[in-house]
Amino acid sequence: MLYGVTATGGSANKGLAFSLTPPASPGGDWTEAILYNFGAGDRKGWEPNALVLSGETGALFGTTYTGYESLRDGILFELKPPAFPGSAWTLNVLHVFRGGDGAHPHAALIKSSGGTLYGTTQHGGAQNIGTVFSLKL
Repeated sequence: MLYGVTATGGSANKGLAFSLTPPASPGGDWTEAILYNFGAGDRKGWEPNALVLSGETGALFGTTYTGYESLRDGILFELKPPAFPGSAWTLNVLHVFRGGDGAHPHAALIKSSGGTLYGTTQHGGAQNIGTVFSLKL
């Protein structure tokens, strides 16, 4: 199974998270499933642009470039798989960027063997030239 995000598209045109399941036999079609529509009925983050990492529990981690209520500096999120097949995935906001601690995360996350996520932001920080951040899971 492959997982990814798009910065646009989805039901609110604010991006989506998806999975691709390989075909049962070589040369067959891959099957796409939309896991989460960003900006659809919530204000939790828009424009996901970093690759997502799979956690031990099947959770996916990523960032959005913008969004979170009236703030526009992006978030670090966790997408939890449904408890029952066919149910909705759940987005949990792990961190809201507020400028001073970084703004507009824009690169893939790295996860250490100890369970800490590392990433970078394009803007924000002391001189508004970006930050390196970490979050212990």
